[in-house]
Amino acid sequence: AATEKGLVVNYPKATYLNPTDEVTRAEVAATVYQALVSQGKLPALTSTSKATSYIVKYDAKGQSTTSSTTTSSTTNTTPSTTNTTSLQDVADTYWAKPFIERLVKDNIIDGYSDGTFKPEQSVTRGEFSVILEKAFSEDPVRKSRAFSDVPANHPAAAAIGKAYTTGFVSGYSDNTFRPDLKLTKAQTLVY
Repeated sequence: AATEKGLVVNYPKATYLNPTDEVTRAEVAATVYQALVSQGKLPALTSTSKATSYIVKYDAKGQSTTSSTTTSSTTNTTPSTTNTTSLQDVADTYWAKPFIERLVKDNIIDGYSDGTFKPEQSVTRGEFSVILEKAFSEDPVRKSRAFSDVPANHPAAAAIGKAYTTGFVSGYSDNTFRPDLKLTKAQTLVY
């Protein structure tokens, strides 16, 4: 499950998820980062990073291992944050800075043209699809589907299509995708 893989990053309290709360850009960055760690595509954060204290980790027996460092098949080193765009609203002490900086550096998640990241801003289904498209290059698992509320000229149309065919996201039974609907914490883990 997600906690066994260390995918759940929960701030400010690792043991209290609030699954129905809207997920923030910082939380999405942390979750996507941890998913890439679980695939061996990014290095795990070292236990000296403040961010590791928010990674929820349980073993197969349901025993919490949250206080320990995450495990990965990759070398356990802190990601490089050199040559990254300086984001005005992500302070050096911000809990998710290591996750955000690495994903911005790797062009997986973008900051805004005004030099901000807006880490506490909620994420929509369309925005999440764009991040998924940039982060993961999975093979399609199902045929494409046209959604009545995602015209071809929608900024996230291609990303939504790819995220759907690769099985990361689903539409609704009324043939809509609802790209502007805010995601909850639980939905980011189910996708």
